[in-house]
Amino acid sequence: MKKLYMMLTALVAAVAFNSCSVDNDPFITAGEDDYPRILNTELEETSGGKPSKLPTIDRTQNFTFEAIVTPTQFTTVTWFIDGEKVTEGNKIDMPMLAGDYDVQIVATTTKGLSTYRNCTLKVVPLEGDPALAAGAKNHWCQIGTTKVMAGTNLNGITQVFINNIECVDVVASEDGTSLSFDVTLAGLCKPGEYQMSVVKDGVRYGMGKVTVSEDPFKEDTAEKVLWEGDWQVTWDTPFKDLQEQAKAWFADGTWKEGTTIRVYVSGEGQGTVATAWWNNPFTGIDGEANRGDRPITSDTKYLEFTFTDKSEAMFNNQDGMFIVGNGYNISKITMMVSETVVWEGNWVVTWDTPFKELQNQAKDFFANGTWKEGTTLLVTALGSEGGQGTVATAWWNNPFTGIDGEANRGDIPFTEDKVYEFIFTDKSADHICNQDGMFLVGNGYTITKIAYK
Repeated sequence: MKKLYMMLTALVAAVAFNSCSVDNDPFITAGEDDYPRILNTELEETSGGKPSKLPTIDRTQNFTFEAIVTPTQFTTVTWFIDGEKVTEGNKIDMPMLAGDYDVQIVATTTKGLSTYRNCTLKVVPLEGDPALAAGAKNHWCQIGTTKVMAGTNLNGITQVFINNIECVDVVASEDGTSLSFDVTLAGLCKPGEYQMSVVKDGVRYGMGKVTVSEDPFKEDTAEKVLWEGDWQVTWDTPFKDLQEQAKAWFADGTWKEGTTIRVYVSGEGQGTVATAWWNNPFTGIDGEANRGDRPITSDTKYLEFTFTDKSEAMFNNQDGMFIVGNGYNISKITMMVSETVVWEGNWVVTWDTPFKELQNQAKDFFANGTWKEGTTLLVTALGSEGGQGTVATAWWNNPFTGIDGEANRGDIPFTEDKVYEFIFTDKSADHICNQDGMFLVGNGYTITKIAYK
């Protein structure tokens, strides 16, 4: 009996010891065959699979971070920056040039099981560092050309590197506002996005990402709807709702040589754009037989037409525009509109520093018809939490409704990095011209580009 008692006592003690061990080591149960996990809560993939944002640092600070992974004993962490492997280990600690970087943290077990987190890292320059002006066009480098970039503090730059490949014939302006160099990357660098860096006074500076391409830069285009509805085109029922409007658009400059329109179609048949006399407005050739009808099938989404130097005179002399043919329906007609950039730079909007670089130019744009009712102003901005603002007159009033009073200004949230759109109304011209021009007002956002379409 005494022997049995001693055995039971030992068993209870063993169970108690093991229970404490399990409670104190919550991850000890993860083994070599388990799927790896990255436990940092700040590295969760955001909505829509967008990458997480790592804390912003300046160029004098090392990029330091530690990945917490499980199973710890069987997992290797690999760090990639802009797709290039830079180190292994749970911790990273390395200097970085100024720029925006894509960071990927990959955790892989000894059995080959893997998981990852995508992140972005922003490294900001110091005041006085060389920096490029914002804008896609300024950051576009066509292989085999001489590139001229705008920016600040660019004087004294002697070397330019793209993807660590040195460019030649570097010339920096004495006032520090421009930099030119030959994009000598043929055969060395495939088209894509790469980090750019420069050397000034013996120090290397990051300039952020640039786009390398074999093609010239093209402004973004958008479609402006000219007509929507449902029109069945037959030999006897040409589309003629824009007959007179077409002449007016050529007269006021809305349409010109090079303007492209799209006619959205459905059905099985043939058709084209013609004068109201059913002739060809692109070649200048009269005669219905030479009209240039195009086949329309179930796969045809739209027909696209670009006006030539003959088009305006043909429409004016032959009573405007028809869309002719047979066997199809028209649902929409649009005009391809190119974005026109009027300002690029870096302007921090606060209550005390409204954007006013276009104050008087806005009045000129309305006076000469460049801007009008329906023109869309495109404001590319970097937002922040609590950011707000809008387009206003120089008296800080609303140029869209005609209502005076700063309280009715109509601020909108500027919390995201995106393009904000403002469409001028029939009140805008008078309001901006009578109240000393245009400002962008508010607080907590940075404007990098202003364009219109």
